[in-house]
Amino acid sequence: MNQQRARPIQKFAKAVSQCSVEATAYGKCIVADYNAVHRDKCAKEFMRLKDCYLVCHPIYSLLTATSLTLSLKAASKKT
Repeated sequence: MNQQRARPIQKFAKAVSQCSVEATAYGKCIVADYNAVHRDKCAKEFMRLKDCYLVCHPIYSLLTATSLTLSLKAASKKT
């Protein structure tokens, strides 16, 4: 039983594929007016995507979701 460990990007890709409806909604929200992205612009859509990801991958997702949330907060402070 020689199982390879999945790389984090593979885990993320799998989770995103299971949350495609939420990912699409978030992407459409951001792209709708990408020149005017601001803090919490698509917070509702992001939280739905994050919640889906947490449900699909509870073991690995807490750290990733926290990192994504912190990255978004940092990016919004730059705008």
